[in-house]
Amino acid sequence: MPAQQEREIVMPLDSIIYNATLSDIKEQMTRLVDEGTSGEYVHAVAANVTAGGDPIPRLYEFVKNNVKFIEDADMARGRTRDPENTEQLTNPEWAMYAYTRGMPVSEDCDGHATIVAALAQSIGVPARIAIVDYDFDGDYDHAFAQLWSDELGWVNVDTTSDYPLGWIYTVREITYVEF
Repeated sequence: MPAQQEREIVMPLDSIIYNATLSDIKEQMTRLVDEGTSGEYVHAVAANVTAGGDPIPRLYEFVKNNVKFIEDADMARGRTRDPENTEQLTNPEWAMYAYTRGMPVSEDCDGHATIVAALAQSIGVPARIAIVDYDFDGDYDHAFAQLWSDELGWVNVDTTSDYPLGWIYTVREITYVEF
């Protein structure tokens, strides 16, 4: 019997925004996280992953290890993040549905951020998404989640970078998507 090949699910895009403004992106991220927070798969995964431990590092490790980041190397092989002048956002519930079915999940930075935020909120951990403009041109270049810790305040949870959990972001041009 031939070895079973790993299949990567192509999740339906919940939202495609053309010529997206920051306001459009914030609105769609808010909707997706709010919907994901009440999703059965999002909640089940979050409850399982965080059982018996500090939820922030557990969610960080879970997403970092189980949601592949679509990087420049992937783009060189024909995979894309988002087409130019377009923002594509996937519902976190679809991502966790795929994960529970054993299918690999791949997302860009905003996908990672919305998944982390939805997982956290589904178990009662306050979350928000930081949207970064590196070059101050009005376009956003990166997104990551921040989770609330009663001891530490807002903790940066960037599952797409090599920086450790909680690293301090020094860029000043950050917009927050609050839930």
